Amino acid sequence: MKQIIAPWVTGGPGDLSITGFRHRHGSAKGPMSRTHYYKLKNTGRGPRETEVAGVIMILPKDELAWERMISDCYFHSRRRLRHGQTNGSATSDMERKRTSGRTPQTAWPAG
Repeated sequence: MKQIIAPWVTGGPGDLSITGFRHRHGSAKGPMSRTHYYKLKNTGRGPRETEVAGVIMILPKDELAWERMISDCYFHSRRRLRHGQTNGSATSDMERKRTSGRTPQTAWPAG
């Protein structure tokens, strides 16, 4: 029986490198930028890195933990926005301009 070997693909499931991680967690525009990755890492919001024989890799369990953390952060921030529990930092400049000078309606007008 002939063994079929899949070609190496950057960002594939077997690629445990930082580049592979960035490719898997990018957007339709392309992989996550190096700047964004290192910004996440330096603020403590990046995935856990493991060094084996001088090679830095992101293990699948650490990638999964990072994905869960990011989805939880997204879920909770959306929930706070939906229920109006913000500290003001989530309000954009455009939202402030749109609502300035108006009193918010708490109920539908009688009609």
